[in-house]
Amino acid sequence: MALMKMEDLFKKVNLNYQELEINKLYDIRDKKLKIKSYNHDKKENEYKLVEGLFYKGKFPIWQIELKDGSILLRGNENHKVFNTIKNEYNALKDEQEVSLLFENGETQLAYIKQTSKIDHIVDLQVEGNQNYFGNGILNHNTGGEAPKFYASVVNRVTKQDVLKDANGTIGISIRVRNYKNKTGIPFRDANMNLYYNGGFKPDEEYIDFLVLFEIIKQKGAYFYVDGVEKSIQGRAKLQDWLNDNVMAYNAMKHKVDEMLTKEGILDENKEEEEEPSAARDYITEEIPDDVLDSDD
Repeated sequence: MALMKMEDLFKKVNLNYQELEINKLYDIRDKKLKIKSYNHDKKENEYKLVEGLFYKGKFPIWQIELKDGSILLRGNENHKVFNTIKNEYNALKDEQEVSLLFENGETQLAYIKQTSKIDHIVDLQVEGNQNYFGNGILNHNTGGEAPKFYASVVNRVTKQDVLKDANGTIGISIRVRNYKNKTGIPFRDANMNLYYNGGFKPDEEYIDFLVLFEIIKQKGAYFYVDGVEKSIQGRAKLQDWLNDNVMAYNAMKHKVDEMLTKEGILDENKEEEEEPSAARDYITEEIPDDVLDSDD
């Protein structure tokens, strides 16, 4: 079987990986280059688009060998291969032996060891399920997965609009969508304003929550505070009142903080979503040219 090194994939799209910026994604979707992948749900092989390429720098190399010493694959310690015994992808550094799934559907026991070699590490990003066959072995792009598994909080920040006053643009409104939270309640969205001259304004956000949780009632432009006879017109005057009544304001903020730590109105109709795909893994192994396909 003819072999093609991963470095040759860069040459195929006219990129010299050693001249590329480290960890920068180079989009090659327009090349319409596809690589053979595996659909775990359908349990069948399929071709998937190679979306981008990376150059990661130089790293110590690990390799997978058969019992007779034949080398099947080389990669860095974080590179993952599918282990049929555990039915999951395992990093090379975490296993000494592994049962591999080959593209022909067969499985075979192989052995993993660290070498003394240090080499260039290149990477690809694959569409969809993020796996591919390298030298017939089912692999997974994993470099970009580290934050997903080890981070306590994973958010995605999206610009919603610009904030303006009489003098021009003063900031932007943003939405923060949570995909993982080990420190609090996950899968909430937050909308907030970011000002160029001062960052975020907690008092402004507290007023939003005071109204949302009905600690302060709002009707149109008027606000109603329990124990205060007259209504307060406008957010600016409400903020002035809160600043002048520090003890009452602190008590209200304490209520807000308590409510934010519990399931409530913020969690109605929320849906768990998979976090956006990101760049994956470090790889330098050889891949057979017959698992690559191009529409060009």
